[in-house]
Amino acid sequence: MHKILISGASSGLGKYLLSSFKADQYDREALKPKNNHFPRTGYEIIIHVAFNMPNNHETEIDYKNSHLKLADNLLSIPHRKFILISSVDVVKEKVKSNWYGEAKLDVENLCLQKGTNPIILRCGAMFGPSMRKNQMLKIALGDNIKLTLARSSKFYLISYEDVASLVKKKLVTGKYYLISKKLVSLSEVAEYFGQMPEWGSHEYTPPQLDPEIKILYPITQLSKDPLKWLREFIENNDWK
Repeated sequence: MHKILISGASSGLGKYLLSSFKADQYDREALKPKNNHFPRTGYEIIIHVAFNMPNNHETEIDYKNSHLKLADNLLSIPHRKFILISSVDVVKEKVKSNWYGEAKLDVENLCLQKGTNPIILRCGAMFGPSMRKNQMLKIALGDNIKLTLARSSKFYLISYEDVASLVKKKLVTGKYYLISKKLVSLSEVAEYFGQMPEWGSHEYTPPQLDPEIKILYPITQLSKDPLKWLREFIENNDWK
């Protein structure tokens, strides 16, 4: 079997994993008969990263079905382990108007039903090379912008390296949280980096963790001191 296949590898975490493992990249068009280049023997590991946020040009049903179809296509490729990159925003019960969380939950359930040795990683806010600037990073860098989030907003942090460390680890089939040991607020980030951004009004806090799901903590310095790790992360990357 070939080693690793990754979806969503054009940017962010997927791009980092693609480079780290010298993996194959999944193409949405690749499963069409004339373009099917996947080896019949399949893959040791499939890592499903690709996931879009809702937009104003699609219905709720179309949004959810598109993600289920993509996951189903990946699950149809022979594999020995299937890793889904999910989110801490997923909760047990479906929440009205949260298309993203509901679609993630639907895909989680499909992977558990159809995947071979499926591993679900519910991740906190991810940081890594070439990432898109999120509001926390913009605060730390001193970007002169008006934020949409309130100063009290809090996040669990993880790094791309933390995800990569788990890819070949022998985890028992099931769901896991991959999060920092503490929540980090935007106000803490602003104070640590000496910034005074224009705050928004929306407060974000991750939903309550499911006590039945095991927690995995980062292996990096991020776990001990998230703000110090964030400063070093910024210093080691070229931000424009």
